[in-house]
Amino acid sequence: MDDILTLSKLDSQLLLVTPVDAQPLTVAQRALKMHEGELQTADIQLKFVVEDSYKNLGVDWVKFDPSRVLQVLVCTMSIS
Repeated sequence: MDDILTLSKLDSQLLLVTPVDAQPLTVAQRALKMHEGELQTADIQLKFVVEDSYKNLGVDWVKFDPSRVLQVLVCTMSIS
C-alpha cells in the first residue's frame, strides 16, 4: 500500500526524482529477487530473459532514479 501512495505522490509531483547513473538490468533483477521467496513457496519457476533488441542497443548504464523504478517494478509485480 505504501508503494501505491508513493506512486500517487510521484504522479502529483509531490515527490522528487533523483536521476543517477545506474544499470537498468540490475534494478530489474533486484525487483525479481525481492519476490524470490514467494515464487519458491508457490513452486513457480521464473526465467529472466533480456530481449535481443535491448542487447543490440548496447545500453549498460543510463541516468534514472533506480529507487523509484524499483518501487514501480515491485508494486507492479505485487499487483499482478
